[in-house]
Amino acid sequence: MDDTTLISELSVSFTRQLQLYGELKKLVDSTFGKLVLSRGDVSRIVPAMERKNALVSTIVTERQRVQPRIVEWQERKASTTDSPGRRALDEVLERTERAIKEFLQSEDQMKRYLEHIVSKNGGES
Repeated sequence: MDDTTLISELSVSFTRQLQLYGELKKLVDSTFGKLVLSRGDVSRIVPAMERKNALVSTIVTERQRVQPRIVEWQERKASTTDSPGRRALDEVLERTERAIKEFLQSEDQMKRYLEHIVSKNGGES
């Protein structure tokens, strides 16, 4: 596979992952809001958690699918010349990294809230 094709395939994959992480963050933020409004009633967020698990599964499947291309890119990246495609890939990788961090921050915020609810209720939710 030539560099252009490899870069293109990775760009498409990471753009898809970026979209999925964006959906995950929105879902977690929405779920957190529902959790707060329900005063910690976890039963109200079960459908959202199932959707979250499905999104995470989709991301894992995509990462596994593209893993050989990622390894190939890591091996070839240093020897490739700068190009618009390479810059576009670098940009989507940076945006994906930011989206992952934002998702994890939202997830951590919800986790802390749940831990607070559990400790406040003496281990019962």
